[in-house]
Amino acid sequence: MTGNQTGPSDELRYLNVAVKRPSEESGLRMSATMLPPQSAALPGGGPAIVVTDYGTSPPSGIVIDARTGEVVANTLSPEKAEAGQAIIESIRIVSGPAAVWPVADVAPSQGREQWGNISYIPPDPASGILVAEKQEDGAGFATKVVAFWNGVSSVAVLDTGEVVRQYAAAEDEAAFERLLSEVVVDSAE
Repeated sequence: MTGNQTGPSDELRYLNVAVKRPSEESGLRMSATMLPPQSAALPGGGPAIVVTDYGTSPPSGIVIDARTGEVVANTLSPEKAEAGQAIIESIRIVSGPAAVWPVADVAPSQGREQWGNISYIPPDPASGILVAEKQEDGAGFATKVVAFWNGVSSVAVLDTGEVVRQYAAAEDEAAFERLLSEVVVDSAE
């Protein structure tokens, strides 16, 4: 790999939207997700950035449409309003690839992570590529899976070493192949 190594980005990018990540001290947690069609926060469902305050019962938060950047729900408590407003003010629409790993051919900024017998280097949060560690259970089997996706294309690696590729956009292929080049599946487990 070439380029300079940098620290993990302080923003999360998902589809067309980039948002500054909340500080650890704020008590807020940010994630990117696909909301179901019956979602009250995002009618019809779809890709969203969700900021959650688990310190309230029920949890409160902010929901941002990852296609438009529109805040579609804001139920944060008054105690978290200032931190929430800073997040809202940081929302920006982005286009084109981010110059971070694995979208750009630069050194990864994050250390290796492990899920069962699968180890990988997670993508920089500003890359717009997300990662999920899942366990698929069936009749007499359990399979661990690490999946990478950006709302358009996806790649999943099974604990057997099988790779499932779904490139919906040709321009995603190089970034996902960089991710896969850093995945190691230990067959001894």
